[in-house]
Amino acid sequence: TVKFISNEGGSVEGATTRTVDAGTYMTVSYTTNDGYRFKGWSLSQGGEYVSTYNPYSFTVNSDMTIYLTFEKIPDYTVNLVKTTGCSKAYITATNSNSCTVREDTTIDIFAYGESGYTFKGWYDNASFNGSPISTSSHYTFQVTSNLTLYPKFEKNSETYFNVVFKSSEGMVKSS
Repeated sequence: TVKFISNEGGSVEGATTRTVDAGTYMTVSYTTNDGYRFKGWSLSQGGEYVSTYNPYSFTVNSDMTIYLTFEKIPDYTVNLVKTTGCSKAYITATNSNSCTVREDTTIDIFAYGESGYTFKGWYDNASFNGSPISTSSHYTFQVTSNLTLYPKFEKNSETYFNVVFKSSEGMVKSS
């Protein structure tokens, strides 16, 4: 007899208890519930994984219990903080400056500058220390942790022109 025990993250496909003869070669698969990922097959609860593959094949030599371990995929929050010179910073999917998504979800973010400012990069700190995470105002990435990003904008240098007007015969002309 082979018993399959799993947690709330998924289950073995087919019967959870199967009666087979010793020496039988078995191949079994699992189904993962939404929001979970498979970690492995083990021969004791919390024990070392004998396989992390799907399907799992093995030979039955005696009665045995096989444990399937699933873990919840974590959710992470991404926040965008408007900074000086930034007119808008947002996440495309939510059209807002914050979202919570599952680990490894790909998101797009944008930052737009106010008139007279140039985008310099996305930073993970408000002091803009270190190198930017990206130098593109449109940045696409996979979320792997909680993250707060700050778009850095610099004021454009101003250009001044001297205009000289000369008077000739009572009229002002530019030259």
